[in-house]
Amino acid sequence: MVPSTTGQTDRDCVSSRPYGEAVDSSEIFIIVALAWALFGVAIALVMGRRGHQPFMWLVLAIAFGPLVLPLAANALRHDRPGLFQRLSPGRPGTGSVDVLVGIDGSAEAENALRSLIEILGPRLGRLTLAAVVDYDIAVGSRLSDERGRAKDDLVRTANATGLRPETVLLSGRPADVLRKYAVEDGYKVIVVGRRGHGASRVLLGSVASELARGGDVPVLIV
Repeated sequence: MVPSTTGQTDRDCVSSRPYGEAVDSSEIFIIVALAWALFGVAIALVMGRRGHQPFMWLVLAIAFGPLVLPLAANALRHDRPGLFQRLSPGRPGTGSVDVLVGIDGSAEAENALRSLIEILGPRLGRLTLAAVVDYDIAVGSRLSDERGRAKDDLVRTANATGLRPETVLLSGRPADVLRKYAVEDGYKVIVVGRRGHGASRVLLGSVASELARGGDVPVLIV
């Protein structure tokens, strides 16, 4: 008698089905996870390029997914680039060239400031040092440490000049808010370091290169 293989075939089909389902489920999970991560990166890029903290929004988008969209839309709707806080009024020089210097705590920014003072000398008029913080840092009470570091950088850099520059804290996208503030307050030159400081520069690009693309106020990049 030839033994029947029907029972064995049925058992093979039954035993193989869970494995196939497991493979399909894992593939679906990978696809969903990749889409979720790409959504988070897209939100971070959009918010970062509008003057918000990209890594904070990356975490929020990955954690909450599409639920973060109303929060992002509301934040973008209330964007107001400009002066956040004037720290010290300073004392203008006797010259006619008013200069706005972007300060981010980097050695490049401090070198740019020193070079400016050497180049202009007695022609230097109003000298303003400006640090730019994200909107989220400006309004978020939990991010007060970031604001504190920005203020400390301004005070330290101002003291090192040997002059009495004005110091201000701006909020918004760095290139846009520096250009806007310079135009509104009548500065003749914007000065920035060639390379910025911090990890967000890798994601969002160089402030210096954006300012160099043109505008109403000349830009000196050192």
